[in-house]
Amino acid sequence: PASVIKALHVLCADPSNTVFVVSGDAQENVEAALGHIPGLGLAASNGATFSPPIPEGQQTTAAKRTWESFDLGVDWRAVKRVAEPIMFKYTARTNGSFVKLTHSSLGWSYYSCDPEWGLLQASHLMLELETALRGYDVRFVTLKGVIEVVPRMLNKGLIVKKVLREVAEQSGGGGGGGFVLCMGG
Repeated sequence: PASVIKALHVLCADPSNTVFVVSGDAQENVEAALGHIPGLGLAASNGATFSPPIPEGQQTTAAKRTWESFDLGVDWRAVKRVAEPIMFKYTARTNGSFVKLTHSSLGWSYYSCDPEWGLLQASHLMLELETALRGYDVRFVTLKGVIEVVPRMLNKGLIVKKVLREVAEQSGGGGGGGFVLCMGG
């Protein structure tokens, strides 16, 4: 909403604030929605990729914004090679289900399926994935109607810790920010 964009502009305009938006959405979507706000740091894919704030006065465009990624300690291509065929097999047998691939997660959604059949297929999929991915440093996240495979190290706290460390360093190591506000789910 426009009120949120306006509030972010106001917060970012104050040089004593460090403002980051951390989202579970894809980098492209986060950048398209918020990348134009000067002074705003962005983190996408639950913090797996991040873009530091572009200082006030510099043009904020996709060409100017740089993105970095955390080393999450897992060969994500190898995980995909193992997990994708299993997920697609369950998609073929479960009407209304689909696979969602992101930078750092693989999801299987059965939200729009027959509830009993979807839940049964989800439990079988989970067992098969747990066995197939036993040798990889991943964890499974179950949400309403979704099973996700993510690197074990990935969580939004990664980027929060990084930002807090950088704020502390910029303030001479004195602990940095006196106030941290986190909102959302």
